[in-house]
Amino acid sequence: KDYPEHVILILDHCKNIYRKDARIVSLLNSNYRMNFNNNVLPLKDRKYDLVFFGKVCMGGDYENHRKRIVQCITNLSTKYTVITGEFIKFDKYLYYLQNSKILISPYGYAEWSLKDYEAVCNGTHVVKPNIYYESYQNFYKNFDHFDDNIDNFDDLINNLLSNIDKIQEKVDLNRKLYLSYNLNNQIIELKNYLIKY
Repeated sequence: KDYPEHVILILDHCKNIYRKDARIVSLLNSNYRMNFNNNVLPLKDRKYDLVFFGKVCMGGDYENHRKRIVQCITNLSTKYTVITGEFIKFDKYLYYLQNSKILISPYGYAEWSLKDYEAVCNGTHVVKPNIYYESYQNFYKNFDHFDDNIDNFDDLINNLLSNIDKIQEKVDLNRKLYLSYNLNNQIIELKNYLIKY
């Protein structure tokens, strides 16, 4: 009876969780750990301003969301150096990720994406739509977020790219979080949630 209303516990990547009325806790599976890159360029020395890689034609709301994002990015390409693409070889993808300041990570089949963690490992700042859950570790608090309706996208990107030092601090915080990952701590946190609720 003490279980709080609208609390969901997710143990791993979970699709189609779009509940603004819910507090969603995601304790990520350690199998998803990426290779951490120790030799990253500072954001100020990177060649590309924005990158987006991903499938656009997905059907339904996902497709509409991603098409709007691509249009916003395309509109900014007159002012910034932008790279977009659906299918790209992994080594080329890593090259662009390691040489870009910001990765745009829109909704896919869920809010969570492996690209988010690849970006953390390669020192790239992530910009996503609003996230309605916290993860372990909570990298999302150091990402930047645009409104679901995408109206503030241009202003957000302009502000970020004119404040590179501030987003570098967020990137550095997430890289420290990544390196502090501890499976035993994750198990303890999961156990505490289960006992508490």
